[in-house]
Amino acid sequence: MMNPFFRSVVTASLMLGSVLPAFAACAVPEGIRLSDTDKDRISSLAEARSRGLAQALRATSAADRDLVAGLLSTAPSRPALETLPGDYRCRTIKLGGITDLTVYGWFRCAIRAEGDALSVVKLTGSQNFTGALHAGGEGVLMVGAGHYNQDPPNGYGDDPERDIVGCLAALGEAGTLVLEEPFPRFESVHDLIVFEPIR
Repeated sequence: MMNPFFRSVVTASLMLGSVLPAFAACAVPEGIRLSDTDKDRISSLAEARSRGLAQALRATSAADRDLVAGLLSTAPSRPALETLPGDYRCRTIKLGGITDLTVYGWFRCAIRAEGDALSVVKLTGSQNFTGALHAGGEGVLMVGAGHYNQDPPNGYGDDPERDIVGCLAALGEAGTLVLEEPFPRFESVHDLIVFEPIR
């Protein structure tokens, strides 16, 4: 019988070349202006995911490795924008970087509709963000910025060090979403932010 650690490593290794191929098609819609750096980050999403996952394989927690494997083996789809508004619990999973794999606890997030515009916000925790959501390619592009604690939210472009770009997709039928942030500016190689609707 294969040791659980090696089984997890084998599973994740097989995923390295094939996980979530649809996310790589997340495109920047016409009229959305990004810095050259952030255009490169979005176009390098698959590379960031593979590099982050390769480092995450070295994590000692089997539960954390299995969590990531489950997320990255679920077929993604582009969510219908009209289904997104609501309240969510959300957690950040950091692949690679300072540590091999870091899984945070659950916080509160929300997606809000304001006319035809959609915004996403992380409401609780020490590192929060706000952003706009735009349908693009096979995913939904997120363009936003981070802020600490109860500091006022930043807008995209206010401080390039705080700018965030990512690609949002739906996983399965339960309303779960995952936002992939390639090559964040701090701490990690690739971030996954998981959203689960609060019923």
